[in-house]
This record gives sequence, C-alpha cells and structure tokens, in this order.
Amino acid sequence: MDISLILTVVLAVAALFCFIKLLSAPIRFIFKFIFNMASGFLILLVCEIVLGFFNISIGINLINCLIAGICGIPGVVVLLLIQILL
Repeated sequence: MDISLILTVVLAVAALFCFIKLLSAPIRFIFKFIFNMASGFLILLVCEIVLGFFNISIGINLINCLIAGICGIPGVVVLLLIQILL
C-alpha cells in the first residue's frame, strides 16, 4: 500500500474521533444541566413542604427554579439562607 493512503486513513480516523469528541461535550453539559434542574426542583419542593411546618416559604417560581437549575443544591441552600435572613 502507498504511504499517502495509510496516512490519509489515519488522519481521517483521527479527525472523526475529534469530531465525535467535540459533539459529546455539549451533550454531556445538557445532561448535567437537566440533572441539576431536576435535583434543584426536587430540593425546592421538599424544602417547601418541610419548611412549611416552620412558616418558612422559599416559593417555587421562575427565578428560584432558574437559580436551583443552574447552581443545583448550593443554589437552593443560598435561597434558603436569603429567605431565613431576610
């Protein structure tokens, strides 16, 4: 076989591997964001139910859901601290 053909095949496989690797990064980010949103919403819901007994209400609205979705559990903790301190 010709050396240029072998080199072309190797470069094509390497380029395909890099392309697939680049496409998988945004998908991983999307799944992480969806997991953070779900866990943040569940924590907000549990806090709303449990803290309702102590007359503390975080509230489930768009802003709180976005904070919980982007930051996850630490965002819910910050929302809870803000509600308690204010």
